[in-house]
Amino acid sequence: MRSRLLVIGTMMASASPSPAQIQRVTVPDSQSFWLGIGATGIQVHPLPWYNDRDGFVSGVHVRRGDDRTGSMWLTLAQGWREPDRGPSVAEAGLQRGAFTAWFKYAEGRRGFGTSYALELRDRWTLTVGAEETALIEDAYLRRIFFFACPADAPAAPCDSVRAPLAWSSGRDRALEAQLAAESPERSLAWSFAVRLGLPLLGGRHDYLQARAEAVWMQSRGGSSLEVRAAAAWTEIETPLQSRFFAHGSGPLSRWENPYLRSRGAPLDRIRYFDPGGAHLRAYGRTTPLLRRFVGVAARGGREFDVFGLPGFVYAFAEGAWMPAAPKNVGRASITPDASVLLDWPRLTFAEERGGGRFNAGALRIPDFLADAGIGAAARLPLGFYLDVSVPVWASEGSLADRARGLFDLAGESRDRALGVRYAISLGYSPSGAPRRVAAPGAFRGGLRGF
Repeated sequence: MRSRLLVIGTMMASASPSPAQIQRVTVPDSQSFWLGIGATGIQVHPLPWYNDRDGFVSGVHVRRGDDRTGSMWLTLAQGWREPDRGPSVAEAGLQRGAFTAWFKYAEGRRGFGTSYALELRDRWTLTVGAEETALIEDAYLRRIFFFACPADAPAAPCDSVRAPLAWSSGRDRALEAQLAAESPERSLAWSFAVRLGLPLLGGRHDYLQARAEAVWMQSRGGSSLEVRAAAAWTEIETPLQSRFFAHGSGPLSRWENPYLRSRGAPLDRIRYFDPGGAHLRAYGRTTPLLRRFVGVAARGGREFDVFGLPGFVYAFAEGAWMPAAPKNVGRASITPDASVLLDWPRLTFAEERGGGRFNAGALRIPDFLADAGIGAAARLPLGFYLDVSVPVWASEGSLADRARGLFDLAGESRDRALGVRYAISLGYSPSGAPRRVAAPGAFRGGLRGF
């Protein structure tokens, strides 16, 4: 499926000494989750998946050409719970040299856009473009109660409305410019982007956003160390889908993945970690959605072989500072304008409280979250990767995924800072990828993960 607008980032898929590479022009990520069957110059990818709205979904992705000479692609998929509704997914795109144009309707959300990548100098690329995204049908998304509390009457009750989490209503029309560079000598790659929301020609959201990311890697022998630093700032008016998850890639990036983007999708049913955002893999349960953050993640490990399969074992530590986080979770902080927005029904104290009922002030949100643990990744047959991480410590147990006791793995999972929890990542790489791997995707592609 299509990678988001203006994706120029670092691809840290190999632990070999070769430096990270910049992905110059983004086209549909058709190798991420599907196997290709096709004749020369044409790739055909079957698309089976599931979501709660459509039931079983089947379709096909067809692509002709390659990144070097240019390509065209078409995707059609049909949900079978109500087949008379028409296709669940319809997508088309064209890439010629540095120019890319695309249209996409996928599971209740629509978007289209264009971008152009300009080589400024050796290893420097500037990409500019425009896009529109809009929520058409919210039945595919998890919905929570938002609250509107009168600022001039603190004692007045807060009105509640049930709305989709992580997608705002109305059209988001935006211009974006992104600068990326790499330094193979220093094994360093970085990118910086500015996004401007325009309330023109039907656009609803007026905002300014800035993002930056740098990735550094060193490898020697069978060992490697990777460090990722990222920061993002955006205004209050920014739509939810253009904000950043603490626990991984943002809503627009997840929209690209049919196995993750909608309620009830296969990867939505497990503790799945899609790298990006503030990169805190232990906080998937409450899905903190951020307007601003500064984060650092580090991972070091060594290669190993299991039953002849190349793999990588590692330890990691991650932290993120969230400016202006509310001191307590209450009705006044569960609004689309919140600097930190939580999927609050999944909080322990809020469970089983339907109808918008809420215990105000029952949970404190620190302005710094962190986690640490161990993990292992292996390259499976057919080019697939499996990465399983175990965050054994989370700085805020009430927000993190529930954990079993370190010495009571058969016991009950509950809120705790120190314990055993897990996160799974999946990926795909062409058969020609380097044999030596380092948890592919752990610091995946630049701003795409945002």
